[in-house]
Amino acid sequence: MDYYLVFLLYLCGSLVSGRIRSNSILDRNADIRKQACLEKPLEMAEEEANVVFTGTVRGLYKDWEHPDMMKAQVEIKRIFKGNNVVNGLPSGQSGSSTNPWHKRVIMVDGIGDPHICQSKARKYDTRIFLANKGANGELKLNSSLVRLTLSNLEHTEAVVKSEYNT
Repeated sequence: MDYYLVFLLYLCGSLVSGRIRSNSILDRNADIRKQACLEKPLEMAEEEANVVFTGTVRGLYKDWEHPDMMKAQVEIKRIFKGNNVVNGLPSGQSGSSTNPWHKRVIMVDGIGDPHICQSKARKYDTRIFLANKGANGELKLNSSLVRLTLSNLEHTEAVVKSEYNT
């Protein structure tokens, strides 16, 4: 019994003095994640993506094919590039094209992909999505989710316009 008390006192003293870092495992995992993902410049990522749009995450679902990733149900706000791809998605995903007030809702794979640096999303996050059509017919995240700011919106629009004008 005395040994347990001595051990607990030693452990508490080590934590207070900083000899043992309580989040060292978390720090190590964060370092591994940083090494695994490669961030592309926004211009290159937008050029590679077939679809660029802004949208709000309405739901997150487990991806059974990739246990470390999620699928997001995304309500599209604005499409910068790839309107024909979005309209060609399987029925029930792209919404009604006859009713302009009906919001299009699609599924996006690859949320939480360890090879994409900023790929985590939460419900009700509004982001700029860069995606390609996957083998299963759904959109797959191509690069990091971009935070929705006026500067990022203007930059995205300028890059997409310059891509089509050249």
